[in-house]
Amino acid sequence: MPPGAEGRRPRIDRALAALAAPDPARPRGRVAALVDALHVVPDRAAADALIGRMLGAEEMLRIGFLNAHAVNMAWRDPAAAAAFGGLDLILRDGIGMELLLRRQGRDPGLNMNGTDLIPAILAAGRDRPLAIYGTEDPWLSRAAERLSAEGHAIVDTCHGFAGTEEYAARHARHPAGIVLLAMGMPKQERVARALSPAAGRGTESRRGSEPKRAALVLCGGAIVDFLSRRHRRAPAWMRRHKVEWMFRLASEPRRLFGRYIIGNAAFVWRTALLPGRAPSRAAARFLTWAQGGSRPAGGRPAGRP
Repeated sequence: MPPGAEGRRPRIDRALAALAAPDPARPRGRVAALVDALHVVPDRAAADALIGRMLGAEEMLRIGFLNAHAVNMAWRDPAAAAAFGGLDLILRDGIGMELLLRRQGRDPGLNMNGTDLIPAILAAGRDRPLAIYGTEDPWLSRAAERLSAEGHAIVDTCHGFAGTEEYAARHARHPAGIVLLAMGMPKQERVARALSPAAGRGTESRRGSEPKRAALVLCGGAIVDFLSRRHRRAPAWMRRHKVEWMFRLASEPRRLFGRYIIGNAAFVWRTALLPGRAPSRAAARFLTWAQGGSRPAGGRPAGRP
């Protein structure tokens, strides 16, 4: 045993416990809890089945997406973390989360970003009354017109700058089978939590065939701006190679520089010691050695190549 190890044991035990199960009241613990809550979708068949379960849910289902930007928000702000944690289903969005899960030894599954998934949900649920809350005119009206032309019954629209209570009241007055929120993180997640589960019950389908179940609430970020063609999607080859973020940065450098350049660097640093990451495992090996006196695996000091 290294000299003085006996007196250090309580502190080492606490450090090992913190590495294994970080405090949920602290940034690292908040983020670790959200990453653990991710619903990983392994393949396209599972994605199609998930859409079916979403539309068939008997209770209000709030769907959101966790990406590097959301992780940075949750790290800085406990209220933002609580908003994400209040969702019923959190899906992986983006290359940053894929790399994080791989470094934890987890299968990241499909990239379930809302820009691709939400149009698929809307197409499958075209018979359900739709409310759209987010962005501003003329983009909101253009998106509503496009979706109406595709066969959706639009029961309500509102820009994305009202208070949370206003959206809850509108949803109560205009029950919808699908509520599309497009007002940015974490406001849309807070609004999703505020919507009344009872407000969507009993809504009749446009064809009048059967009562619709409680609303499916989708936190869509910039989806309405994409639907209105305010913003263009990256070319297909960039999406295939997982660099759509570079296209968005080039399209809106002033607005997105902080998110994609500074934010991505912060994401890498902040998540380095999440449970399961290599630095976290190395720290745990070193603390175990310091506690018991055995050399780390491989005969080298922990954390060295």
